[in-house]
Amino acid sequence: MLAFTSKEPFTRIDDFVERSFLFITAGTYQKRPFIAGDDRKNMLIESLDFNCYKWGWKLTAYAVLDNHYHLIVRYPGGDVSRLAHIIQSAHSFSAYHWRRDDPSIRTRIWWNFWEAVIKSPESLVEHINYVHENPRYHGLASDPATYQFTSLP
Repeated sequence: MLAFTSKEPFTRIDDFVERSFLFITAGTYQKRPFIAGDDRKNMLIESLDFNCYKWGWKLTAYAVLDNHYHLIVRYPGGDVSRLAHIIQSAHSFSAYHWRRDDPSIRTRIWWNFWEAVIKSPESLVEHINYVHENPRYHGLASDPATYQFTSLP
């Protein structure tokens, strides 16, 4: 467990500031299950958390599955290009370690990431629900609260 965290669950609609939240999706190359395994999921979550912390962003919600993940981050203002640094750092770190631990991985691991600005409090709530329901949608849990790799408490 890390001594720092950028995790900040969204709790009040009154806290919503327009254009301060981003929805992010990132996928693996050819949708291969490179993130399968608890250790890989935990490493990715910790790396994303660390990089958000490092740049002053807040990790509001997340779900990590075997071949993709979803995040909602709170943007602190300033240079939005920091998002690319956050994602690239987490992807480089995880790819390095996964290749080191499994020499059979000879392809790229990460494909790309996409982001979208969340423009209203209602949209933020819908996106948070989407993120947390994603493991059920993909058949990984009948109850999202039982899936270990989300930001659900």
